[in-house]
Amino acid sequence: MFRILVVENDNYTIQSIKYALSREDFIITFTSDAEEAIEIAWKDKVTLIVAGMILPKLTGLEVLGILKKNELTDSIPFVVLSNESKPEDEIKAFNLGADDYIVKPFNSEVFRARIKAILRRSMLMTKVEKEEILTSGNIIINLTSRNVYIKEKPVYLTPKEFALLYLFMKKKNRVLSRETLSSTIWEYEYAETSRTLDKHISNLRKKMGEEGKRIVTLPAVGYKLIE
Repeated sequence: MFRILVVENDNYTIQSIKYALSREDFIITFTSDAEEAIEIAWKDKVTLIVAGMILPKLTGLEVLGILKKNELTDSIPFVVLSNESKPEDEIKAFNLGADDYIVKPFNSEVFRARIKAILRRSMLMTKVEKEEILTSGNIIINLTSRNVYIKEKPVYLTPKEFALLYLFMKKKNRVLSRETLSSTIWEYEYAETSRTLDKHISNLRKKMGEEGKRIVTLPAVGYKLIE
């Protein structure tokens, strides 16, 4: 069950949020008091916070800054709502740790989709943080479950493909010779596995989509994964 805290004092925006999320099974708490919102975030198990920029006593950015400095609340996803698109405010919001910056008025369908996307990312990271993981850009390898995610979507690899990607991730930005890859993955001499290595790396690149372009071939030398 997702618990969403909305900090907003504009009634039209409050009604818009209620309508946008009405079809979702969320527990939503509304408050216009920034200080009360901070207390709620500290005491309750809040899944996500949506806060307007203009609030009594504190701004939405000030609330964001306070919560991101506290270890009890620094991992809670935070969405900033603004009455206007101001690059300086948007930059500051993201620098403080905001997950999204939405300008009012917003489309209900788009708002719901963006909130659900943030919740999916949060759930994924919460799950993999409990286990041994490697990350590089949009790639996440869960070594405990041996799952691979690229742009939040699962990618299904064979055991050899997984082993190759693991090596590239562990040694990112370092050149791995063909001999090293062959002997490590197949435990045979390089000459016997040269074509097999090429085929597996080709298949791995295809499954990785755009991220596959980061596996660079260095002719007569080997391969490396660019960070």
